[in-house]
Amino acid sequence: MWFTKTSRINENVYLVDVKMHGKLGSTSVFLVKGEEVAILDSGSNSTVEKLVEGVLNLKINREDVIYIMPSHCHFDHAGGAAYLEDEFPNAKVLVSEKDSKRLTAPSIIEKLIEGGKQTFGDPGIEMKPIKNYDIVKEGDSVNLGKGVEIQILETIGHSRDHISFYEPKNRFMFVGDAVGIHMPKTNKIIPTAFPPEFELETFVATIKKIESFQPEIIGFAHFGAKTAREGYLALKDTIKTTYKWNNDVIKAHKENPDLEYVANFIAKNYGEQLNEFAPNHAIDLARSLAQGFLPMTN
Repeated sequence: MWFTKTSRINENVYLVDVKMHGKLGSTSVFLVKGEEVAILDSGSNSTVEKLVEGVLNLKINREDVIYIMPSHCHFDHAGGAAYLEDEFPNAKVLVSEKDSKRLTAPSIIEKLIEGGKQTFGDPGIEMKPIKNYDIVKEGDSVNLGKGVEIQILETIGHSRDHISFYEPKNRFMFVGDAVGIHMPKTNKIIPTAFPPEFELETFVATIKKIESFQPEIIGFAHFGAKTAREGYLALKDTIKTTYKWNNDVIKAHKENPDLEYVANFIAKNYGEQLNEFAPNHAIDLARSLAQGFLPMTN
């Protein structure tokens, strides 16, 4: 089963569609609820209102939210974190050690904003430094009460700061962008091979690491959650798809090393899923992915 709409997935796991760029289903934030509540990822600054609305519509009190947990520093995953601090008075932001530096440094935040604008052409992207935060690392766990906890995993490859969150009671794994972008309409996958930190073999090793937990529910930062066999196959398919993209991009680069040639090759051959993810920005995404797969072009 595939969940994309704001809904209660089970007793402890909730999905909020924050409608980034006004698009239904494209960006998903998850809530894990015991006695207290953790928000996994934050969306962007532009989705804060929709996220708060979704939380309240799911009958969750503002005061019960005690953690905001971005998977990594990119604007659509951590851009809303500092703004959510103002919405949930008891909440603390939990971040990786790398993001404790990135999400508090105005100079780095400016680069994150610029990267988001270049890829998505959105002039309204804003971020501000987080203030009330703690650092989490691989092996840590967060206790929410009622037998519900969240385990922290290091899941680098897409970016060097990426962490994922596993809730063992329901075997729920929130993977952020660690295993690609899975498209519900075309049933195709975009590898999250975005510069400047994508590393192919590390990305694949991370997917295998996530697979070893045998999760029953996999929550993606984009386009919701897959359950049971669909989620398992999604991990297998991402590895195959990523290697195929990598081989195709290398072949195109050998034909012509010009970045625009490679970007146009990606847009031509994979435009259907690029347009499903970000309509009217296929070439921008293709250019970014070319740089990710071919770091020598950065």
